[in-house]
Amino acid sequence: LSRLSVMMQQYITDTNTAADRGFNSIFSDFDHALNAYVLAEQETQAAGSSKKDGAVCAKVRVRIVQDLVLTRDAFNARFEIENGENSALESIHVQIEINPNTGNGEVVNELFSI
Repeated sequence: LSRLSVMMQQYITDTNTAADRGFNSIFSDFDHALNAYVLAEQETQAAGSSKKDGAVCAKVRVRIVQDLVLTRDAFNARFEIENGENSALESIHVQIEINPNTGNGEVVNELFSI
């Protein structure tokens, strides 16, 4: 029952966030985000390999390696950026925030050694 309560609270939080953004449901919010992504992807494909509006294309991959599922005391994570362009990537900033799956926006970085 506790897990259901957490999930219901997450749904309520997501619904309120969607309403604050002007959508009548989380599904409308998702559809809008998906359509924006598809449009941006189509524009990128149409532009070919040339830069558009000074944007730099790069691949970002985050891998979390966990050998044993029974314990979550520690895991190794690897952050990789693959530059698909000929120019150097500059002024890259990475901010890591760890949030519990409660949907309240709480940041719990202090509980982890990063």
